[in-house]
Amino acid sequence: MLSSFYFYKTELAAMYTNILYFITVLLIFSLYNPPGQAIFPWYEDAVSMAVLGFLFYFYNRKRCAAFVRTCEHDSSRITTSATTHAQLIHRSTILAIILYTAWIYVFDLKLLIMQIPLSTASTFVSNLLGIAPFFCLLIMVWYCSFPSYRQLYHPGISLRSYVLSHIQLNSAIVIPWLLVSLVLDVMNFLSADIYTAVDRYPLAGIAFIAALLVLTGIYFPYVMIKLWGCVPLPDGALRRRLEDFCRKSGFTYSDIMVWNLFDGRLITAGVVGFAKKFRYVLISPALLRMLDDDEIESVIAHEIGHVKNHHMIYYVVFLIGYLSLGYGVSEFISYELLSRDFFINVIVSGEEYANTIISIVLTALPLIFFLIYFRFIFGFFSRNFERQSDLHALKLTGSGAGIITSLGKIARLSSQNANDPNWHHFGIGERIRFMESCLKNPALIQKHDARVSVMVSIYVAILIVLSLLSYGQNSETLSRSRVSFMEKVLEKQIEKHPENPLYHFALGNVYYEQGELKKAERFYKTALYFKPDDPEVLNNLAWLYATAKQDNMRKPVEALVLAREAARIDPRPHILDTLGESCFINGLYKEAVAALEQAVAKNPDNVAYYKGQLEKFKTYLKKERDNDTLQDEESEKIAI
Repeated sequence: MLSSFYFYKTELAAMYTNILYFITVLLIFSLYNPPGQAIFPWYEDAVSMAVLGFLFYFYNRKRCAAFVRTCEHDSSRITTSATTHAQLIHRSTILAIILYTAWIYVFDLKLLIMQIPLSTASTFVSNLLGIAPFFCLLIMVWYCSFPSYRQLYHPGISLRSYVLSHIQLNSAIVIPWLLVSLVLDVMNFLSADIYTAVDRYPLAGIAFIAALLVLTGIYFPYVMIKLWGCVPLPDGALRRRLEDFCRKSGFTYSDIMVWNLFDGRLITAGVVGFAKKFRYVLISPALLRMLDDDEIESVIAHEIGHVKNHHMIYYVVFLIGYLSLGYGVSEFISYELLSRDFFINVIVSGEEYANTIISIVLTALPLIFFLIYFRFIFGFFSRNFERQSDLHALKLTGSGAGIITSLGKIARLSSQNANDPNWHHFGIGERIRFMESCLKNPALIQKHDARVSVMVSIYVAILIVLSLLSYGQNSETLSRSRVSFMEKVLEKQIEKHPENPLYHFALGNVYYEQGELKKAERFYKTALYFKPDDPEVLNNLAWLYATAKQDNMRKPVEALVLAREAARIDPRPHILDTLGESCFINGLYKEAVAALEQAVAKNPDNVAYYKGQLEKFKTYLKKERDNDTLQDEESEKIAI
C-alpha cells in the first residue's frame, strides 16, 4: 500500500488528485450498463471518437504552447508558474474525463469493447480495454505539456522519458484494480460459486476486497519499486547514517531506494509497504542533491512518523469504510430517486435514451459520494496525518529545523507558492508556521497527537455504527426501496401493456422474493392466463405451491400438475428440480430421484445444490423401501 508522499514536485503532487480522477473513470466505466443496441453504427462511433480525440490533442497543444510563450515573454513568471502549470494539466485531465464520459454514454465505447473477443468473458480484459482510452487521452496531455515543463524546470529529461515516467507513476494507481479483476477471473474459472457469492452478497464482496487490499498492501510495494525503476541507495556515509538513524528509531524496512522517475528530477521522498520485508524507503536523487545530511535525516524521520503512527493502516480502513458505506448509501438514494414519477415514466417509455439517463443516475450518485468522501473526509485526515508526521520528525531529531528548511528549499526550487492550499496536505507555508508554533510551545505536539487519536476513534465508532445499520435495519429499508422501485416500474408497464405476460410474471417474482405469496400467486396466474404454456411461469408457481411455509399456500397436488407440465415443455435443470420437489412433497420419492438424476446429468452450474437435492430424495426413498420391507416381514410373521 502506497503511503503519502510528503515532499513533492508538481508531477508527484498530482498523483493524489489523479487517484480521484482514475477512480472516477473506473466507476464511470464499471457502472455504465450499455443498451442492447448502439445508438449509432459502429463506424460512426469510431470516427466520432477519433475526431474528438484529435480535437482534444490540438486543443491541449495550443493551450500549452500559449503558456510557453507567456513564460518566454515574462521570465519573472517562471519562478511562480509551477501552480499554473499544474492547473493546466489538471484542467486538461478533467476535460479528458468529460471526453471519456461522452465516449461511454454517447458513442457506445463500452458496447464496442464488448464486441472484442474475451472482453465479455474476462473482467480483466474488459477493464484493461476500458481504461486504455483514458490513458491515451492522458498521454496526449503529457505529450503536450512537456514543452512547458521544460520551460519551467529546464530539465535535461527527454520527451520519451517524461511521458514514460508519467505512465509508470500513474500505472501504480491502475495496476491494483487490474490485479483484482484478474483474481476475480481466476476465481470464476476455478469456482463459480465463490465468484457468485462475492458478486451477489455485499458483505462477502467487501470482505473479499478487504482481504485483497491487505495482500496488495503487503506484496505490491515490491512490484511498485520495479515499476518505478528504483535502485538501492549506494553504500556510503549517507546510507550508513540513515541506517543507523532508522535502527536507533526502531524503524525496520527492506531497503532504502533511490527513486529515479523523471530522470531523478522529482523532489520527493516516501515510504511504501505494510510488511517489514516489503517496506521500502524512497528518496529521489534531486532531493539528495538539494538537502544536506541533517535535512535528509529529518525527511526520513518524517517517513518514520507515518509508519509509527499507523497512517497507512488507517488509509486502508478509510477505503474499506467507503466500500462499506458507499454501497448502501448510494444504492438506497438511487432507488429512492429512480422511484420518482419522472424516472419511472422515462424507464417505461421504451425510448433509446432511457437507458442512458438511468445509467447516468446510477453512475453519478456513487461518484458524488466518492468525491465527497475522499475529497473532504479522507483529505481532512490526510492533512492531519501529515502534520503529525512533521511533529514526529521534530521529536525524533530534537529539532524542527531540518523539516522547516527542507520545506523552504522545496518551495523555492520547485517553483511552488508556499501559501498555496492543498487538499491532501496542508500547504508548505501552513506546515512551516505550525512547526514554528510547536517549537515555541511544545505542548501543541501532544495536543495534536491527542486530536488525531480522537479523530480516528470517532471515525471508527461512526463507521461501525453506520455499517451495522446499513446491513441490519437499513438492509430492510434498502430492500423496500428496491422493491418499491421495481413494483412501480412493473405496474406502469402493466398499465401500458396489460396483456403482456412478462410483466405479470416479473411482478409475481418481486412479490415472491418479498414473501408476499398471495400477490405472487395472483400475478403468476394472470401470466398463465395470457400464456398457459410458459414453462417458467408454470415452474415458479409450482415451486411456490411446493415450498410455501404457510399451510394455506402449500398445495402439493397443484404443484405436481404444474411442475409436470413445465418439465414436459422444457426439461431444464431448475425445472426438473421443481418437479423433484413437487414429487417429494407428494410422497413420490422414486419420481423425485429420477427427476434430479436427470437434472444432474445435464451438468448444471450449481451442481452441488442439485446433488444435495438428489441425496435428500434418495434418503427418503431408502427409508420408504426399508419401511416396506419391514412391513412385508411383519405381514409374513402374522400369516405364519
